[in-house]
Amino acid sequence: MKMNTTMKTVVGGLAAALASIVFIISGAAGYGQYFSAVISGILLLVISYKTGVKTALCSFAAINVICFIFCADRSGIMLFAALTGYYPVIRGVISRLKNTLLRIVIKIILSAVTGSAYFYTGMTFFGFNFVISGLSGELLFTLLVAAYIILFFIYDTILHFFDRKYKNRIIKLMGHIIK
Repeated sequence: MKMNTTMKTVVGGLAAALASIVFIISGAAGYGQYFSAVISGILLLVISYKTGVKTALCSFAAINVICFIFCADRSGIMLFAALTGYYPVIRGVISRLKNTLLRIVIKIILSAVTGSAYFYTGMTFFGFNFVISGLSGELLFTLLVAAYIILFFIYDTILHFFDRKYKNRIIKLMGHIIK
């Protein structure tokens, strides 16, 4: 059964509110911002199963706006904005490409671009300090982006297993909860 627009909006709004609360609490606690980013991304993936990609991406935008206004620690929300928020939702679109090499190239480019943007923005505007003595700024930036790409593929693998193991169960459960 398809959901009507009103119900999609309600579910998307609830997801945005829940994810925002998770970010605000983790920022107030002083730790857990990166975990909040990953959990919120998976929440959007779950919401996209029932409501679709458009509603999940609208929730993603709402979470970003709310959290950039109300969260004290921006590092987790920046990771959410750069990768963990929208990627689980659009991952399905990338996965439908028939050419495996093309999928891998798209993922590498996406992770390199978002990693570079994440670290550059964090260092320039939000004062993330990555100080390792003996390394030049360019080398450190390159190493950080390379580590980000590796973490991206680990995250992608986790999402793949989550999708395969829980997608049908979650859709069935949401069908019982949301009518």
